[in-house]
Amino acid sequence: MNQMVLLNGINNHPALVQALNRRLLFLRVKPYYMFQCDPSQGTDHLRTSIEDSLEIQKELWGHLSGLAMPNLSVDIPDGGGKTYLVPNYETAREGSTRFYKGWDGVEAKYVSPAPEKIKKPELHHYLEEWTQLKAAKASLNR
Repeated sequence: MNQMVLLNGINNHPALVQALNRRLLFLRVKPYYMFQCDPSQGTDHLRTSIEDSLEIQKELWGHLSGLAMPNLSVDIPDGGGKTYLVPNYETAREGSTRFYKGWDGVEAKYVSPAPEKIKKPELHHYLEEWTQLKAAKASLNR
């Protein structure tokens, strides 16, 4: 798996990112993460904006296989962990209906099922495992 940092003037263009990712797949390496450069002392000249990175990701969608698409992420400063960045294609929201305009300009609406129709699965022993996992993570953050 490949983790790439987007660098200003080096690889912050969709043509370069697609070329790298297609070649990585040819070599059987999955493009995994595409990171924002951390705001570390002395690296400002290497950093590109989050808006620039989102635009790169937006341009790649629909033109690359899903296997060639890395997750765009930023490390939240001061130990906040990683968070994914995704271009926002939602244009409006009315109750349980959401309206979208895709990367290709196609507009559509998505209507969620009514809340009373949503069923949760039987959890049995998975709930205990999930509770333990969350407790372990919470103890690390104290």
